[in-house]
Amino acid sequence: MRAFTILLVALGLALPTAPCHDAYAKSDKKEDKKSDKEKDKKDKDKEKEKKDKEKAEKEKAEKEKAKEKEKKEKEKEKKDKEKDKSCSPTCTATCDCEGKPIKPPKCSPTCTATCDCAGNPIKCAPTCTATCDCEGKPIVPPKCSPTCTPTCDCEGRPIAPPKCQPTCTATCDCEGKPIALPKCSPTCTATCDCSGNPIKCSPTCTATCDCSGNPIEKKLVDDAKAAEEAKKKAEEAKKAAEEAKKKAEEEAKKK
Repeated sequence: MRAFTILLVALGLALPTAPCHDAYAKSDKKEDKKSDKEKDKKDKDKEKEKKDKEKAEKEKAEKEKAKEKEKKEKEKEKKDKEKDKSCSPTCTATCDCEGKPIKPPKCSPTCTATCDCAGNPIKCAPTCTATCDCEGKPIVPPKCSPTCTPTCDCEGRPIAPPKCQPTCTATCDCEGKPIALPKCSPTCTATCDCSGNPIKCSPTCTATCDCSGNPIEKKLVDDAKAAEEAKKKAEEAKKAAEEAKKKAEEEAKKK
């Protein structure tokens, strides 16, 4: 009897432990799942935090780069401005001794060929010529005299001579400017006056005056006449010789 009682007690103690063990097992699984989710969440949070940090560092680097670029541009702009303000050589009419450009003074009277209506000097081109100096300033031609003549108007302005024609000849260049004839020598002769200017003759194209209006010297004429006569005599002698030869041949044939 006692053994049976002990058996029942043992069974009674053993029966409730099985469901409890299952409950504990289920609870452990839930805890494991929960811890896994929390771990995944933490990993994701860390990953996100890492990405956010990398993004922030990248943005910071880009901002610093942009700031550095802006700083360089400002420095360049400052240098360019300083360069624009500096001139050389210094201590001149257009550049002071500190290297700062000196503004040219206003000109007067205004609204002229050398000064515009705002009082600014009018530059000319090409430079370094008779009418334009090497700084681009127009050179005002000097007044001429006497006035009111074919070469000088009544206000003292030179009148340009008319262009000659035909151009590109011995007496007229290709721009229509007359070419001065060379001086002749000896002077004070029949063909050259006492100023060294050739004496023209007329009518032209004759034995004593060529087609350009230049006198032909008598000696040259005489020499030309003598040469012409000698040529004529030679032709006559040649003709006579040919006739004599022909006559002799005819007589020889008759014999």
